[in-house]
Amino acid sequence: MVTGDQIVDAGIDAPGLVILLEGDAEVYALGPGGARHLNSLGPGAHVGEISLLSKSLTSARVTARTQVRGLRIARDQFELYLESHPSAALRIYRLFSEGLAERVRALSVP
Repeated sequence: MVTGDQIVDAGIDAPGLVILLEGDAEVYALGPGGARHLNSLGPGAHVGEISLLSKSLTSARVTARTQVRGLRIARDQFELYLESHPSAALRIYRLFSEGLAERVRALSVP
């Protein structure tokens, strides 16, 4: 992906889990007042976990700030892996929970 490309758009069926291997991206919440910046991401970051966990539409737009190379794991492949690897599933859910908690804390600070 090149600068400005949408990696994930808000309000769509989740494309799965996306892991950034190279490059940087920006996360935006979209609302009636326009886009609000939520987070900056770099290599090793992941997006799409909220939709995977809640089986819901995506909640934010993620845009490439630089050229990005990533890995996408489709929902069905992700769920199959978790079902067949329970100990890995526990570690993955823990990782997701810790990341979400950090984001909530960062957004809660005035």
